[in-house]
Amino acid sequence: MKLLLRSVIFLFGVSLVFLPLMAIAADENIQSKVHKLMEVHGINQLAKDVSGLFLQTFDNDSESGKITKQLGSLLKQMVLEAYDSEKIKKVYAESIIANLTEDKVVKLIEEAEKPLSKKITQMELEANNPANFNDLQKFLIEIQNKPLPKERIEIIQKLEDVCQGVQMNIDLVSNIQLAVARGVNMALPIEAQQKDDELKKKANAYLEQIIPTLKQQSFLTYLFAYKNATDAELNEYVQFYSSELGMEYAKVSRKAFMDAMNACADELGNLLGKSLVTVKKEEKK
Repeated sequence: MKLLLRSVIFLFGVSLVFLPLMAIAADENIQSKVHKLMEVHGINQLAKDVSGLFLQTFDNDSESGKITKQLGSLLKQMVLEAYDSEKIKKVYAESIIANLTEDKVVKLIEEAEKPLSKKITQMELEANNPANFNDLQKFLIEIQNKPLPKERIEIIQKLEDVCQGVQMNIDLVSNIQLAVARGVNMALPIEAQQKDDELKKKANAYLEQIIPTLKQQSFLTYLFAYKNATDAELNEYVQFYSSELGMEYAKVSRKAFMDAMNACADELGNLLGKSLVTVKKEEKK
């Protein structure tokens, strides 16, 4: 599910003097539970791994010559600042608090602490870890030579259907692409800048071309992530996410993660725009 996140309800009492204290206590109570949920469900570790996934990409692009080492180094610095793990966790937690009741958070913690959930979460975190990139490549070669059984593919597809992780990856790429385009646009002379609608149109057009590849790569990552889980375990996991609470959590968690990623992507775009403006000023000197 994690293949990889406004409002506070106050209790109104008779005494206005004690109302603020009651509200703060209630707020801190659900915050502590949400932070617990994030920890047991691997969100905190995922927040740390996100920037590493980008850094791995920039290293690969630098080595292959797609981008210069100087540009790769600059992009890595901006990513580390924009995709700060504490910021990701903060935005994710705020979104969860706004969209889930405390009772549901407690039930989700109980589910996440079950042995199977812990096992699945660990598999997902290992698949997201940039250090395991080579293992992923080896696995892809293996299944090319020896395809997985049809039944196994169908189970993974069921999990994807309820969790929508592939679509989340597509949304993530789309938002980052648009944020970077906005940053580059910001650095252009005013007369050369494009309207935001035009940037979105071009970004969407490019996204349409790469969606098939994104879907395939994301699904293959799913196959890799759960390679050590049995069919019975995956079916049980799918059963939870097919429940009312499971489907709600999958939806709310995707939104929370995308809220965090959108905030980071916007920051990356701003940093890129400012950096390009600075570079152009230095070139004119």
